[in-house]
Amino acid sequence: MIEEFQSEYELYRRVLPALRYKIFEFSALGYFDIDEKYLWNYLSQNTWKMGNGLTLYDIVLDILQVNVMDVLSYRR
Repeated sequence: MIEEFQSEYELYRRVLPALRYKIFEFSALGYFDIDEKYLWNYLSQNTWKMGNGLTLYDIVLDILQVNVMDVLSYRR
């Protein structure tokens, strides 16, 4: 089954559980100042900026594999 999303917001809502899990993981490591929206923006601008043809699987995998140090370096 191929899923297509009508908007970026719709896709964001679909992957929100994965984003929340990753934020929980970051907070367990002591990083409390990153939220779901910030992580989404980081991935959108860095990992997926040429993201034609990404599947939902690819997006969730990228969320679950992102390194906290990469996200923190984006903040600066």
